[in-house]
Amino acid sequence: MGCHKLVILIKVHSFLKRRQKMKGVKYKIMCIFMAIFLIFPAVYTKEENVFCSKTRGWTPQNSGTNQDLNGISFINESTGTVVGNSCTILHTIDGGNTWNAQTAGPIYDLLDVSFYNATRGVAIGYGGTIIYTMDGGNNWITAQEGWMIDYYGVQMVTENIGFIVGKNSIFQPLVEKTTDFWQSWNSIIFYLNGNEGLLSDVCFLNEIHGFASARVWNGEGAIVETVDGGTSWSVIFWASNALNAIDFPSQNVGYAVGDNGIILKTSNGGTSWSYMNSGITNTLYDVSFPEEETGRAVGSGGIIIFTEDGGNSWSVEYSGVSSTLYGVEFVNSYIGFAVGEDGTILKYVGDITPPQTNCTLYGDMENGIYINNVSVFLNATDDLSGVNYTMYKIDDGGWQEYSGAFIVSEKGSHNLTFYSADYAGNVEEEKSIEFNIGGKIEMQLYSGWNLCTIPFKNNYTASSLFNDIEGCSIVLGWNASIGDFNLYAPGIPNDFAIKDGHGYLIAVKNDTFFNITGMPIENVSVLLYEGWNMLGWFKEQPTTTASLYGAIPHCNIVLLWNTTTGDFDLYAPGVPTDFPVTIGDGFLIAVSQESIWHGEG
Repeated sequence: MGCHKLVILIKVHSFLKRRQKMKGVKYKIMCIFMAIFLIFPAVYTKEENVFCSKTRGWTPQNSGTNQDLNGISFINESTGTVVGNSCTILHTIDGGNTWNAQTAGPIYDLLDVSFYNATRGVAIGYGGTIIYTMDGGNNWITAQEGWMIDYYGVQMVTENIGFIVGKNSIFQPLVEKTTDFWQSWNSIIFYLNGNEGLLSDVCFLNEIHGFASARVWNGEGAIVETVDGGTSWSVIFWASNALNAIDFPSQNVGYAVGDNGIILKTSNGGTSWSYMNSGITNTLYDVSFPEEETGRAVGSGGIIIFTEDGGNSWSVEYSGVSSTLYGVEFVNSYIGFAVGEDGTILKYVGDITPPQTNCTLYGDMENGIYINNVSVFLNATDDLSGVNYTMYKIDDGGWQEYSGAFIVSEKGSHNLTFYSADYAGNVEEEKSIEFNIGGKIEMQLYSGWNLCTIPFKNNYTASSLFNDIEGCSIVLGWNASIGDFNLYAPGIPNDFAIKDGHGYLIAVKNDTFFNITGMPIENVSVLLYEGWNMLGWFKEQPTTTASLYGAIPHCNIVLLWNTTTGDFDLYAPGVPTDFPVTIGDGFLIAVSQESIWHGEG
């Protein structure tokens, strides 16, 4: 190798290793123009590429370190790991709100990290450093360090299969492959069409088919491909500038970025590549496309550019920092993270509006009360990132994920609480709706006297009940404390409350029906006086006079009114006939001692 050629390659390697900012007048001029662009939103056209500055949702996170951060890996919106210089490892489980330092043995700078799931991850860097974890980073195990090789990119393709790319001590592109999660690995060394250089990043579509970006010794770049699981590699594209990162959002569409703002795109699985006009000259160090059309690239001077049309046009996003950004990863189109110099961590939330959930109840209703089953429909909408899930609970029950309409049938007062979350991690404030499921009975009243009860919670008085019953002439309520009736009739001002669990004698002029709708009575506390008491059966489950006799303490007699005969049916010990008692029936009991009736029977 010629001396001039070696010096150039060493300079290329040193530049990537230190990742220093550009120096000199050209860089200062570019920064001034970028500052103007970011402070004063502007739009201009450059060739076919519409390039505009926009303010987007990037906010700084507190990393707790001043070390340069180089690599990033998130498995979902909440859980991710960042690595950097001096073997810095940071871990979050709350979407970047807090970052916790993790400890590993090596002292070398870490340049990239890849987690396959919440537990298995690997980080790599200078000095041939390979460290891995099988418990989410609580413990990092050193597989290798202290070699004259450098690693720049890593990807875990499956739980056990992974690839590392970099260069060896004589500047040959290098690939390491493991099939047992870095208990062992094989090295593949090759040249870039006969040229020295290094592999800067790796992206596998599956266990067999993968790509890597490359920096060639002369400042140019290359894309290499394997179709046999990394056993052999071939150059499929030669670029005018060195390439630093590559990403495939799908089997067909891929992007690569590098020096001087270079962006390449393939739409046919790597068969051909095209230059895309980024509109900038900054060095781009990383790229992330969660979808084929939407992606971002980051680089020197805190530059962040994004596209929403598959790279046809790129816009600058305001990052709020001037530090070089070395890594970027988007979990989806609305949540992403970028890392860089001096402990910089930025979080992007493109959708800050939570979903809106509406609740619709269907069922037969009378007087504001559902009288049987209620069907519940929850409908959540989110126009940006979309609804991820909807949760609900009924009364004090546990939270359940909504999967479709459901039925509430239990009678009583209910409180339905619900909320939704979107794919950007926005969570709606809990909403609640109250509804009542009661009952309805059609009570037949016969001409003359009827002994009945109102079997639902009610606010009736004798006068209002009188007015609601067609043809009613008298309402009698038994006052057990004095052993006499309370009477209400037109012209008699003696009004009184209709109480739960009490029976009442109602006289009507003609046969009629009285429809009652209401909430079920859950319990009663009726003071039973020695002697006669008039009660009412309010439960849906029927009973009998014998059951009442046996359940009510100190009961001697049970009388049930027979509307057909206009007289009482009697149940007492020695009387062989038992009589059914159904909801709405009133009855008289005689007791020999005071007690409290709670609805036993």
